Amino acid sequence: MPRDAFVIMPFSSTKTHTEEQWAGIFEYMFRPAFTELGYNCVRAAPMVGSLSSSIIERLHNARIVLADLTDRNPNVFYELGVRHTLRRGTILVTQAHEHIPSDLAGEWYVRYVPDPPGIARFKDDIKRLVALIEESPNHADNPVAAHLDRQRIAGLSYTQRDTLNKLSALLTELTLNRNILFSSNSSNVEQLRPLSSLRSECLRLLQSTRYIDPGAEALQLAYELDYLLSLLIESPTKALTIMAQARLVAFLKEIRRVRRTIEVGEYSDAQTITYLEWELTSSGVPIYAQGLDAASPASSILISRRDSSREEILRSVTTVARSPVPFDDDEELFDSGCFDSFALADLVQDLEERFKLKIPDADIRPAKFSTVNKIWAYIMTRLEESDS
Repeated sequence: MPRDAFVIMPFSSTKTHTEEQWAGIFEYMFRPAFTELGYNCVRAAPMVGSLSSSIIERLHNARIVLADLTDRNPNVFYELGVRHTLRRGTILVTQAHEHIPSDLAGEWYVRYVPDPPGIARFKDDIKRLVALIEESPNHADNPVAAHLDRQRIAGLSYTQRDTLNKLSALLTELTLNRNILFSSNSSNVEQLRPLSSLRSECLRLLQSTRYIDPGAEALQLAYELDYLLSLLIESPTKALTIMAQARLVAFLKEIRRVRRTIEVGEYSDAQTITYLEWELTSSGVPIYAQGLDAASPASSILISRRDSSREEILRSVTTVARSPVPFDDDEELFDSGCFDSFALADLVQDLEERFKLKIPDADIRPAKFSTVNKIWAYIMTRLEESDS
């Protein structure tokens, strides 16, 4: 689905702004905040009479709608009500708290100031809120959605409600572990000590009882995550932390998807029962498939699908190159014209931030960063050196 952001806001003069000022707020504040995040951002055009079919279509299809409640414009409130009825993913903004009506006083909103410092703060707020929406697109972010969710849950059977309760507990545990892992991403052993607080009771309940079958991929993530967490509690390392982070984020997404299908009545049991078999390396370490080397815990649990570190590197390369499609692992980045010296500098900075390491200036050469595979091999070497 396209990454569209639709803005509903006054387009003619109001109590505090002229038509030209509203146009400026959209062009210099709202639109840039979304385009910098990769969204196509448009706003409702002036119209006469009833809502046009194009506006209804945009209110229904846009991944995110931003509603500016400044000056309590009637058209804005009507279109906001339509959006709340049709879909989730709405951000409320205003220039003053008194513009928020009592019916929406309990909802989250962003207060903005249309000046240069305010634009910078607004971009940060929108970036944070867009990330939350993308992470949980089915979250009930308005009163209509919350009411519909309560109605659906009330109609569930006892077994379904019990499963929802268990999944809710699992989600709570996963988010706790996520916060611990992402706040402890350090090569300093002392800063890794909070990893002893990691929890896995709800994760193991899913593995042992299979009260719901989330599918083979989700179960594989669950077992790998549990194994990684146990290793981290005993012997925390930076490499293990990064691998656990990636698997936890992926598993969290799968569990949210499964929970949502139950809530909306779309879940159905699989026709066959999912099971997984562990394999043993020559050193006796259990894994799902062949790893690169079973000499250390960090490398022994690499699985047959691309390692999480490689996926992070691929995202970094794609982001820096501003490519709409991922690169192949052995695709030449510089020879293809996708990268130059400026892009290499941006890539190094991005990799240092993602993996919390320092890349020496002497290593910043195209030969070391010419393909995704070479970048991955280099980063893994640096991580192993930081753990030793």
